[in-house]
Amino acid sequence: MLTRGGAGPQGLPQDDVEIPGVGTVRVRAMNRGELLMAGKLNEDKGQQAMEAYVLSACLLDPEMTLDDVAAWQTSGAAMECQPVVAKINELSGVGKDAQKSAVAGDGDGPVD
Repeated sequence: MLTRGGAGPQGLPQDDVEIPGVGTVRVRAMNRGELLMAGKLNEDKGQQAMEAYVLSACLLDPEMTLDDVAAWQTSGAAMECQPVVAKINELSGVGKDAQKSAVAGDGDGPVD
């Protein structure tokens, strides 16, 4: 079966992230729908809106609403959210540290 019971965390990779001076949070990977929505939000509303969406969707402990994340973005240290977002991206297989695909046409060479 291709579904895991919905858009929630069931079956998706999870990990803990230590935020210096704050504590440890638990996150999960984005599912395909969330990944596509994040890209659209980034294009339409910018990085801050995209980041708030991803954090509110993928933070498991503590759970945070969009309003909670927006408050964190404006009150926390400048890069406090960054390690959390980076871990979500890593678990999701996206971002600057993600391994490149070995499939032809992934941007590494000419397409025939």
